[in-house]
Amino acid sequence: MQPAASFHANVSEPCSATPARPAEASPGRLVGRLAAILVVAGAFALVGCHHNAPRTYEPWLRMDALAANLETPNNTYKLLAQPESRGRFPCSLAVARMSWPTASASDRLELSEMTHAEQGLWVDAFRGFAAVRDVRFVLPRSLRQFGNGIDGLLHAAHVADAELLLVHVNNRFGPNRAQVLGVIYDVAARAPLATLHASAKFLDDDGLEEAQEGRYGDRRTTDAAYQAASAFREQAADCLRQQIKGDMTPSLKEPHRWIPLYPYYWQPVPRPDVSAPPPEQEPELEAESAAPPPPPPDRRAPAPRVRLST
Repeated sequence: MQPAASFHANVSEPCSATPARPAEASPGRLVGRLAAILVVAGAFALVGCHHNAPRTYEPWLRMDALAANLETPNNTYKLLAQPESRGRFPCSLAVARMSWPTASASDRLELSEMTHAEQGLWVDAFRGFAAVRDVRFVLPRSLRQFGNGIDGLLHAAHVADAELLLVHVNNRFGPNRAQVLGVIYDVAARAPLATLHASAKFLDDDGLEEAQEGRYGDRRTTDAAYQAASAFREQAADCLRQQIKGDMTPSLKEPHRWIPLYPYYWQPVPRPDVSAPPPEQEPELEAESAAPPPPPPDRRAPAPRVRLST
């Protein structure tokens, strides 16, 4: 009796002394299985390479998202007031980055915390600026009292002892299309000083935008988000540089009279000017200085008397 090939038949019938010989697969069936395995592997490879590519992007934003009644400059910065100021610099700069909400259904921008790498790029952008004492960053936990609006951001910058506040948002509204919008505020006056805008867009050989996520190699030269952020930092540095040139030192009631006690080691020791006449003294001081000083008291002890014997 020929053993059946199904699992139920093998369970129901007793096993014979000789084991059943498996049926040999035909060459055509092996080729079909191999082709199916290759197709499945290729599908997984394609999914693995492009699983990070976002399907939806942020809406295109304007300057109204950061401040009302302000126009958006085209890849440049625009001063809203004259750069002339008095005593504004040196000062500290606070930087706040807003982002489009992803988890909530709100259409308002939210403050997001920058990574250490992003903070390092901002610090390096103002390295060498003597008029910028330091760069400080506004954290989301500092807005719990006054909310997520501009009033809360200005209050957080005031608490951080920063005289200027830079609020910006990174807006990516395409596969390889991005822009950065920003406003510089005077914290004490609570007024905007300048608006900034930087954008970038890259197309492939076919004239189409291609997302850079999941691609191997260094793609910073063709990444619109990276190039827009880099250009925005350069514009912020140029904008502050122009404001620093127009700033004047505060007027003082009297000039300082600070004279260094010890010069630097490469400078000669200053000598007094003997050609200048001596300062005039009062008559009483002149009489006291003209009178001879009293003789010092004789504090010598008398010599002991010695009696000579005869």
